Amino acid sequence: MADLLSAVPAPPPTTARAVRVAWAAATNEHGDAMLWFGSWLLGNAGEEGPWFYSGRGGETTEHAAPGGMTGMRIRRWPSEGFWSEYVDLAAAELAAQGAAAIRTGDLRFDRPQPFSRLEAIRE
Repeated sequence: MADLLSAVPAPPPTTARAVRVAWAAATNEHGDAMLWFGSWLLGNAGEEGPWFYSGRGGETTEHAAPGGMTGMRIRRWPSEGFWSEYVDLAAAELAAQGAAAIRTGDLRFDRPQPFSRLEAIRE
């Protein structure tokens, strides 16, 4: 998948549409089912909007995107601690996906994210 997140500012908001997500049936470092969380991104600064999924994966869900949505954030907890890993998907990436489901098991959680709060620490 092309890395469309490198372009700044964020793409313009989309109109409401449905997005399908295939939540991986992955295990965390304790051998338990991975905890997943999905939320919408609104605006051009990575502001997190309403959430649409919280669960242990192993299912495919469909969600109507809210007006003004500029992307989605997918989080996973590789341990039972407080720290999660996340991937931001821009609206353009979601549109390019079409009717196919976003597969969380295929996402790159190890790449820098455009709205990372760690940026301030690097300065």
